[in-house]
Amino acid sequence: MSKARQNDRKALKRNRQADRARRAERRERIACRKHEARGRPSRFQGKRPILRFVLLFGLCMGVFYAAASTTLYFADVLTPYLELNAEVSGVLLRLLGQDATVLGRSIDSPRASMSIERGCDAIHPSALFLAAILAFPASLRKKVVGAVAGVALLLAINLLRIISLFYIRVHFPAAFEIMHVEVWQALFIFLALLCWIVWVARVMRTVDRPPHASV
Repeated sequence: MSKARQNDRKALKRNRQADRARRAERRERIACRKHEARGRPSRFQGKRPILRFVLLFGLCMGVFYAAASTTLYFADVLTPYLELNAEVSGVLLRLLGQDATVLGRSIDSPRASMSIERGCDAIHPSALFLAAILAFPASLRKKVVGAVAGVALLLAINLLRIISLFYIRVHFPAAFEIMHVEVWQALFIFLALLCWIVWVARVMRTVDRPPHASV
């Protein structure tokens, strides 16, 4: 009888040990799953950089449009800038042999006349370019360098646009509106986007470049 009890106790002990082992294994599997779930990025986490860029870009453009709708912007920023564009374009046209005179925003010559109005200023494409740079994750130094170089290039291209439109009005007046409204407007947005892509490529290249080993 005592031997049967001992066998029962041994069997009961083995069953308890097996239960404890199964529970420990189950807890270990649950812990591993939780650890893997923490390490695996969620769909939202993977899209956070994109959402951040879109939100910051929209915020920057909202600030620009709010400022551009004020009378202070029209009187103290846009109008003097348009007159400056006309003055510089007049100087360039005279260097190219054209008898051009400038009065305010108007460029006149015996062969053609044109006025520099809103939309012929490259401000909107430059604002898009600046907003995209500010929204992109990069150092302040790289943003400043890219912003200054990109905006300077876009403003220089705008002068080229004014000069080209003057010659189109002289030699191909029927194509002036198409070149002014459809071709150059779309081309300028594309150029602003291209400048941003080139800047991003340079930023990413410096990030991926390994540091130089010192001897």
